[in-house]
Amino acid sequence: MEKILIIGGDSRLGKIFYNNYKKKYKIYRTSRKKKFNYFLDLKKVKNFQNKIKFDYVLFIAGIVDYQECEKNFYEAKKVNCINIPFLAKKFLKQGSHVIFISTNTVFKTKKKKPKEIDKTNPSFNYSKLKDMTEKKLLILKKNFPKISILRLTKNIDKNTKPFDNWIKILKKTGKINAFQDLYFAPILFEDSAKIIHHTISKNLYGIFHLSGKKDMNYCQFAKLLLKKFNRSNKYLRCVTSKSMNVNLVYNHQITSLDMKYTTRKTTMKPIHVSKIINYLSKSYN
Repeated sequence: MEKILIIGGDSRLGKIFYNNYKKKYKIYRTSRKKKFNYFLDLKKVKNFQNKIKFDYVLFIAGIVDYQECEKNFYEAKKVNCINIPFLAKKFLKQGSHVIFISTNTVFKTKKKKPKEIDKTNPSFNYSKLKDMTEKKLLILKKNFPKISILRLTKNIDKNTKPFDNWIKILKKTGKINAFQDLYFAPILFEDSAKIIHHTISKNLYGIFHLSGKKDMNYCQFAKLLLKKFNRSNKYLRCVTSKSMNVNLVYNHQITSLDMKYTTRKTTMKPIHVSKIINYLSKSYN
């Protein structure tokens, strides 16, 4: 049975991948909470030791909060752009296939969905840090080819904000607020776990994308959700970030990714919004 190490085992995606594939692979996990196989603090990685030769190492960890990356840029840079590549190189030298979870936000585009091979142009700290890490891994790839980079759009599950709160409010027949100037192309954590599995099972190296099929703002998404719940739009208040005194770090109108190359390699296609709506409706019901 192939052995996998998840760096960031207590992340939402890490937990879902573990639960979905623990019977297929021997999966080990790291955590700062000392409850999994390995304790690992990504701020202190020099002395990290492992006695097992892993076939695959998934990096689903780091400082990922947008605001924290804005406020503590240099600390986030140390974790995301120095310590993660340091660990990645360590595992690559042992022959592991390293899979790094990245983000659609490494692109800022106003014209078209970016392809896997397109040049990145990040616009805020979190995205810049992810981009730096990608570039360091691509340099390592020249000597250690077993590297995969998976860029994902916005992951959703029933606990994702603000959707968890929307469902609670609507169950009490309250009114929800949804931004008109915040855009996303949602996918499910389940889909992200699936593309990781494809990357492993097919031994795919390089850059791959998983994206929602189309972009929409949160107000448009809320209207689809209300329709599914058989509720009228009177339960929805469409607002702007300015009117709510909220500073959006990232609000580009094109957040989706081109997946043509990824689809050829994995057979996975862009995720239709109806899949997200149907998933959330189960939580509502």
